[in-house]
Amino acid sequence: MSLNNSKVVILKRRKKSGKRFIIYLFLCFLLIFFLISLIFSNKYVIAGINKVSDFIQTEGIILKNEKVITSPYRGKIEYLVKSGERVRVGTPLFKVVTDFEMTKKIEEDLSNLRRQLEDEKNSSIPVLETLNKSIDELEKILYSGKVKDEDKLKLKAKLKSLYEERERLLKERQKNIEIIQEKISELENKKSLIEPVIYSPISGVVSLCLDGFEEKLSFDKEDELGKIDFFSVNNTDTKIEKRDYVEENEKVLKIVDNFNIYILAECKEKNLKKGRYYNMQSSSGENFAAKLEKILGNNRLLFYVNEDLPGLYEKRKEKFKIILQRYEGITLPKSAIIRVGDKDGVFIRERDKLIYKPVEVIFEEGENVVVGGLKPGDIILVKRGLLWNFKEALMNFF
Repeated sequence: MSLNNSKVVILKRRKKSGKRFIIYLFLCFLLIFFLISLIFSNKYVIAGINKVSDFIQTEGIILKNEKVITSPYRGKIEYLVKSGERVRVGTPLFKVVTDFEMTKKIEEDLSNLRRQLEDEKNSSIPVLETLNKSIDELEKILYSGKVKDEDKLKLKAKLKSLYEERERLLKERQKNIEIIQEKISELENKKSLIEPVIYSPISGVVSLCLDGFEEKLSFDKEDELGKIDFFSVNNTDTKIEKRDYVEENEKVLKIVDNFNIYILAECKEKNLKKGRYYNMQSSSGENFAAKLEKILGNNRLLFYVNEDLPGLYEKRKEKFKIILQRYEGITLPKSAIIRVGDKDGVFIRERDKLIYKPVEVIFEEGENVVVGGLKPGDIILVKRGLLWNFKEALMNFF
C-alpha cells in the first residue's frame, strides 16, 4: 500500500463556549450587589423592654464561721460524711480505729453473738410446742360442754399447771436473750473505746478545703478587719485528700456555717448607707441580699449575708456587683440616639418613612442606653448606610 495515496485530515479547533463567561459575570454581579447592600443599607432593631442595673464592681474577702475538726487519736480513719454534706450539731463525722487487731476480734465476737441472738429469738422449743398442744386439747375438752362438773375442777387444775410451766419456759428464753444482748452491749462499749467517733460541734456544711485562713479570717475579730491584707488572701486549691490513717491532732475536715457569711469589700462609693440591704451578685452568678453592717476605714465595707450560697463554701476572695438601682425600659444601642439641638431622639421606621421622635435617656450602661418615650415593637434605626438621606429625615421631623 502506497503512502502517497493516503488522505490527510485537518482538525479544526472548536470555539470556546461563552456560557462559562456569562456564569462568572453573573456571580460577580451578585457579589457586588451583596456588598453594596451591606454598605449602603440601614440597620434597624425592634424595641423591647429589658432590665438593666446600675452597679459597683468590687472585690471582697469572704469571712465565715468555720470549725476545724482534728483527730484526737492516732489510727485508721473511717469517714462518716461527705464533702458538701449538711450536718447538724451531734452528727457523726468520722471514727478512728486505734487498735485494729482488737477491733477485728471484737467484731468477730459480735458477729457470733448476734447470730446466737437471732437463733434464740427464732428457734422453736420442742417442750414448749408440746405444752401448747396439750393446753389446746384440754381447753377444747373443758369448753365442749360434755365434761361433768366434778371433772372440770381436775381439768382446770391441770391447765393451771401447764400454764405455769409454759410461763417458766418463756421467762427462761427471755433471760437467755437478755444475757446475749448484755454481752453484745459490753462488746460494743469496749469497741467504742478503741474506735471513738467524732461528732460535729456546730451545724453547717462539711468541707475538706483547709487553707490556713480559718483562724485569721474571722468576723469575730472586728479590730483586725481593717488590717487584713487583700493581696495576701487568695483562693487556693488546698483540698485534703481522704486517707486511711491519721495522726493525733491532725486536721481532718472543717464545718462551715453556711447561713452566716460576712463579706469584707473595698469600695470608694460614698453614698452607701449603713443598715441598708443591697442586692449583690457574685462572679459565678449567685444573687443575694446583703446588709451593710459596718463602714470601716480604708474604704472598707462589711456586709452580712444570711443565705445559703454554695458557690462561696470554699472561696476566700470573690468579685461582686453591688446593685445600686435597677431600671426597666426600652434598651437600645447608643448609636440609635441622635441629638438635634438640645433634644435626644431616635428615628422610627413607619411604613417606608423615617420619623424622628424625642426620647428621654434614663440610664447608660456601656454601649447601651435605657430610654423612655418608646413602645415595644417600634422599629428603630441604629446604623445609617452611606445612602442615608439625612435632610429627608429632618424634613419629617420639622
